[in-house]
Amino acid sequence: MAYIDDNFIDQVRFGNDIIDVISEYLQLERSGSDYKGLCPFHDENTPSFMVSPDKQLYHCFGCGAGGNIFNFIMEIENVEFIEAVEILAERIGLSLPEKDNYNDKKRSKKGEIYEIHDWAVKFFNYLLTETKQGEEAYNYLKNRGFDEEIIKKFQLGYAPDSWDALFNFLKKKGYSVKRIHQSGLIIPRKKGNGYYDRFRNRLIFTICNPRGQTIGFGGRVLDDSQPKYLNSPETIVFNKRNNLYGLHLAKKAIRRSGSAVIVEGYTDMITGYQFGIKNLVASLGTSLTKAQAQLLKRYAERVYIAYDGDTAGESATLRGLDILKEVGVEVYVVNLPQDSDPDEVIRERGKENFDSLLEEAVSLIEFKMNCLLEDKRSGKVEDKVKAVERIIPILAQIENQVEREEYIKQAANKVETNPGAIKARLKNYIYQNNKVKSRKQDRNYKDWNNKDKFEVESDDKINDIEDIYLKSAKDLLRLMLDNRQVLNLVKEELESEDFIIDKYRFIAELIYNSEADNFDWAKLIEEVEDQKIKELITELALVTDEIDNSSDYQEDIAKGYIKKIKEYQLKMKKKELEEEIQKYETNNDFSKVNDLLREYQELCKEEVLIRKEGD
Repeated sequence: MAYIDDNFIDQVRFGNDIIDVISEYLQLERSGSDYKGLCPFHDENTPSFMVSPDKQLYHCFGCGAGGNIFNFIMEIENVEFIEAVEILAERIGLSLPEKDNYNDKKRSKKGEIYEIHDWAVKFFNYLLTETKQGEEAYNYLKNRGFDEEIIKKFQLGYAPDSWDALFNFLKKKGYSVKRIHQSGLIIPRKKGNGYYDRFRNRLIFTICNPRGQTIGFGGRVLDDSQPKYLNSPETIVFNKRNNLYGLHLAKKAIRRSGSAVIVEGYTDMITGYQFGIKNLVASLGTSLTKAQAQLLKRYAERVYIAYDGDTAGESATLRGLDILKEVGVEVYVVNLPQDSDPDEVIRERGKENFDSLLEEAVSLIEFKMNCLLEDKRSGKVEDKVKAVERIIPILAQIENQVEREEYIKQAANKVETNPGAIKARLKNYIYQNNKVKSRKQDRNYKDWNNKDKFEVESDDKINDIEDIYLKSAKDLLRLMLDNRQVLNLVKEELESEDFIIDKYRFIAELIYNSEADNFDWAKLIEEVEDQKIKELITELALVTDEIDNSSDYQEDIAKGYIKKIKEYQLKMKKKELEEEIQKYETNNDFSKVNDLLREYQELCKEEVLIRKEGD
């Protein structure tokens, strides 16, 4: 990794408050002296993601993710450390010092691709707005009501009907063929050598990440040729499944309103934006991915789906809606007029009409039931049974009893059956489902309850580790991090090697070697490369906020933990000696046996003394 001066890293870290940074990605609310929110790194409905403004750390008590602001940006933006530093530096108006050794290979590759994309944006936009070649595309946009400001805002462009115009342009700018190919803008010829432009004779839409960097392009034909739409391929900066078109422009409005409207295509989103509907994003297809859902969850509590009327009920769309619900957002579906899309509705009927459609949007439950039961009236028993079986899993998701009863009545009316029959089938379904969940939870608990034991057995070859030792060692680390007097006490009684689990020992050494009276938690994290140890430190740091800070009380508790650790160490030493004594007895080496017995007796005396401590 490229070297960055520690002073510059400290400057960036001190200049960015972790609450402000994380609040740009998810909603936080105060919880005592800390803040909490829904974790952006795993699916949850109850907040377990904690952030400490005092320690400048975050930790999720659900999935274990934790670290400082650099770790958060690396994880949420999927970037390397140097890029995280750059993002946070730019946020406070700083630039990375200009030194050649800052540009490591990984960063220069991404950086060059971003530069290539920026030149491509200028190339496409110039051809659209300044040349005769782009007239057809320009008129297409004008006829759809897009003005100059929108064309500039969305960086729209035109790819000429040429095999290598962009390729040659980028080569003249000094970029290698290899790097241009890696950007996704050119394609190798199937026969012979050479490359040709991916986008030819197409209206160009620029795709940006949430930070506004150009990561890819979409091209639309202006005639009847196929494919109608063509996107950039997957590259090191672009994955269609992980991005939403227009989010960089919509995210402030989404956060402000708490809601996002998802449309299908580029022009749907652009038209909405031009008409003042600023919280729109486009999914670039109707099959939403989990990554897109999690991205939306950072900014929105509610999501409205406004897909074309002819695609809203497709199975791929329904799966996408389920994914949104699974990540913890409220989902509503907008009923657009038949055979129309948001672009047409907004242009022809105006913003007010579209707003009214949003107000009339139905819940995900209602929408799915309508789709599954549409035109299902039948006198055949087997058809009724199939219809009921389709809606039972949906009804089971409804927790509110009154709401569930109403949907049961609606379903019974559509299927033309007795509500009691549906209720009976639903009751059986929920019972069977709960039995399966209960078995899974029991297995998960057993796995979780033994996780530290498994680690010790594999790493240190120690069997039958007692829970009381593990808890004592971990809780003692918490107190050491929270109280300097406790740390001094522990130093007198224990060595770092006395923490027999590797990650506990590593943290103990960090604490022992720290000279400051108050730990700089965020800086301490930077000294740790192992992600699991980082997560353990953040867990300990956030939990110490709940500890009684009375020094006398903490010292008394610490003495108890120290006693338990010493008792356990003696127990392990005695066990080892017992095994050795048995081995030498088998070999009739009684001289060695006598020596070991004397050692064993000394351990027994020491054990008695430790037990008397604190009595």
